Amino acid sequence: MTYRPSLQNAGTDMDASEPSPTARPLEAVRARLDEVDRRLLELIDERATLSGEVAAAKAAAGESGRFALRPQREAEVLRNLLGRSRRAAPAGLIVRIWRELMSDSLSRQGPYHVSVYGGQTPDGVREAARMRFGAAPSFTAVSRPEDAIAAARTPGGVAVLALDTRTPWWGRLLAEPALR
Repeated sequence: MTYRPSLQNAGTDMDASEPSPTARPLEAVRARLDEVDRRLLELIDERATLSGEVAAAKAAAGESGRFALRPQREAEVLRNLLGRSRRAAPAGLIVRIWRELMSDSLSRQGPYHVSVYGGQTPDGVREAARMRFGAAPSFTAVSRPEDAIAAARTPGGVAVLALDTRTPWWGRLLAEPALR
């Protein structure tokens, strides 16, 4: 049995599966999508150009050696975007797109690489790291938490480590106050 909601409550006998009289033709909707895609590409390209300018400005200010990852700034950007009025774009889509944009920006500002120790669930941890840090940085899977921590000590290094009771790596971080 297939359920097909009707629009009778809306004052019409028309079935919901039928196009409404005000629906635009498919070709017109696709043409509009093509125009929006063109504009999005222009804006994404402009954003990437600005990211390069940020890198140049930081270099001119003597800050080129500092890693650009700023979780607080990323959270602020996402909160601001998610607080804006939207008609149809879900929060998950906004977060995913901006994570990728911010990841690209970081990669343009200097070295950026992620080492992942996955513990007992390497695929899941690697996927979580990719979702958080995007596709721009290089990713390296490591078999020991010490290797991930060592990679985090290098310029542009990020380590993602699974909580694994077999190797309680987190206790070692007390001796590494420079790592965050």
